[in-house]
Amino acid sequence: AEAAAVVAATIQHLPNRAPSPRRVSMVATNDSVAAIQRQLQQRRFDDSVADEQRRSAEQRTLDDQRITDSLVTARAAEAQAREDQDALDRQEAERRAGEQAAANVAAAAQLRVVRLAEGNAALSGWLSGLVTEVNAGNVKGPVLVAGSAGFREFVAQHHPTLSDMTLVISPVNEAVQQATAEGVVRWRNSFGTTSSRHMKATAIVMLEGDIWQLRSWRVTEGGP
Repeated sequence: AEAAAVVAATIQHLPNRAPSPRRVSMVATNDSVAAIQRQLQQRRFDDSVADEQRRSAEQRTLDDQRITDSLVTARAAEAQAREDQDALDRQEAERRAGEQAAANVAAAAQLRVVRLAEGNAALSGWLSGLVTEVNAGNVKGPVLVAGSAGFREFVAQHHPTLSDMTLVISPVNEAVQQATAEGVVRWRNSFGTTSSRHMKATAIVMLEGDIWQLRSWRVTEGGP
């Protein structure tokens, strides 16, 4: 019992001893390894996040480029479609204009034929009216009034007759129709005998609006 007490007292009075350097070194090494591992894990995580963000950004860029390319392609297609339609419209307009021009030419030609026929009818009417009114002695009729005053006086004085009148020349254009009529004039002279003379007369008719009108006529050969 005394020995145990002595040992206990001795232990109490012994100075404190520091931990073993080897034990401290191992603890520090373990902490450093753990820290390094944590850093590596964090770096891997950060790199993974960065890679994912980069891939996402690249994908967004590709998607945006595809959308842009699609829009550009669609707009180009629309522009081409408009150009094609415009070209078709121009071709159709030119075709219609050509058809209209041809129709106008045909209509103008037909109208000219009709007008010239009407002009020839007016000339024939003049000749018929001249023969009728001269033979009737009607010096105040519109056909004789359109002629020379000297011929009207001759008709009033001698009461001639016209025979064998023929329309022989009819040069015609849109503005003026002119014809020459040839025939024989017979009348009684002062001795009571019948005289005759070959006569030529020229008439001019004008297109006024849609109607041919006799403007004038005159005796060119064999007149009184």
